[in-house]
Amino acid sequence: MRYLKFLNVVFTILQILFFIGITAQLYFAHSSFSQLSDSLYGSDSPLMNSYLVEYIANKFIAIVFFILSSFGLYKTLIINNLNNKLLLNIALNLIHIFIGAVLIMLLYKQ
Repeated sequence: MRYLKFLNVVFTILQILFFIGITAQLYFAHSSFSQLSDSLYGSDSPLMNSYLVEYIANKFIAIVFFILSSFGLYKTLIINNLNNKLLLNIALNLIHIFIGAVLIMLLYKQ
């Protein structure tokens, strides 16, 4: 039982780090990658030659992602059952890892 509490704390901290990192990447991606994208693909192509990145790499999507992730973290923290809390925490971490991996793949592929 004690190790489950420890794992829950670790997964909660990871979840916070993941969603703050992804939010920051979404928030600053357009300004950070626009010059590189223009030099690689030309100024008339979308950001990093991907319409998906062009759509999601803006401040509004970053704020929406931050609010949704904060709501998921809040739901994780208010659950009383430790097993359910741990499963929800693991699921949300996997979702954040997947979103982060896709975002990194789209931004850094050439």
